[in-house]
Amino acid sequence: MTRLVSDISDCHPHIQTYWDELQAGTDDNDPDLRDSTTTRRYGQDLRWYQAWLNDQDLDFEEVERTDAKRVGITLGNEYNGSTAPNRWRTIHRLYSDLVIERVFQTNPFAPYNGSRIKNRKFGFGSGTEQEKHLRDDETYALDQDQIRKMEDAAVKPRNQLLIRLLWQTGLRRSEVSGLLIDDLDRPNREITVRQPNAKNDQKRVVPYQHTLDGLLKDWLDHGGRQTYRDWNESDHLFLTERSHWMRPGTVWEIVVDIAEKAGLQRDLYTDSEGRDRSKITPHNIRHGYGTYMVHNTDASIYDVSKLMGHKSTKTTEQKYVGHDPRQGVDAGRSYGPE
Repeated sequence: MTRLVSDISDCHPHIQTYWDELQAGTDDNDPDLRDSTTTRRYGQDLRWYQAWLNDQDLDFEEVERTDAKRVGITLGNEYNGSTAPNRWRTIHRLYSDLVIERVFQTNPFAPYNGSRIKNRKFGFGSGTEQEKHLRDDETYALDQDQIRKMEDAAVKPRNQLLIRLLWQTGLRRSEVSGLLIDDLDRPNREITVRQPNAKNDQKRVVPYQHTLDGLLKDWLDHGGRQTYRDWNESDHLFLTERSHWMRPGTVWEIVVDIAEKAGLQRDLYTDSEGRDRSKITPHNIRHGYGTYMVHNTDASIYDVSKLMGHKSTKTTEQKYVGHDPRQGVDAGRSYGPE
């Protein structure tokens, strides 16, 4: 696999300038600017591209259309999940900016920019069909600000609890659907995903944060759940007006509807059966959880893999991690044998 260069300062001056511009447009406290997690991912993409150029003994300004095609082939061979198409978009935008600034006359990546072309041509494997239809300014994973907007739009206590629980645990919609009240260990803020309820048939325990406590109290202790018909005949955490438990399809419908009310939703494409497919679904929340845990915490890949119920850490790495040659250096320095 192509390896990243160790520092952005080793990159071509045009890449360094573009990186400076990205940083200037980054502010976690300004909703109109890029967040630092996204900018850091762009930096990984740029460093990967410089390393690819080094491997090919190719200068940045010598890249031609055939070279762009080879970049696509390399990405398709090396990465699964959303890494390949996201990396492609970053490189494409870099050259597009240079064309706008009249540094270059043409963008060598432009002929392959259409998502349908590049996915078929290079075998880019987006984790879902939805990812293939995102605009360049959109990301598949939801972030905390978007979750807060959805909570505000949810109105119903049950739905607010559902959104925040999905966000804080990364559970699949089928796993949330099957939750029983007894699966919650409220004193320790833990949820047990029982073996029959887990996608990979492996029992696991996931924690949640103290900010979920109030919503759980309103739902379980202060009468929220009791407003639903036949509530006392069901052991499930989530109910509906018509059922003793909330089916996975209902979880999907609630999330899609709330995202619409929050102003975050749009139709991405029409599937083979003529159904409109939405941009935001429960899986976007799950993907947001995984992205947050990998990029904004000190949790190990092994920890995140277990929390999300992946069969192996390879799945977690492919979906959420770009290669970084310095990964583990600090741990090795601190804990390595003398």
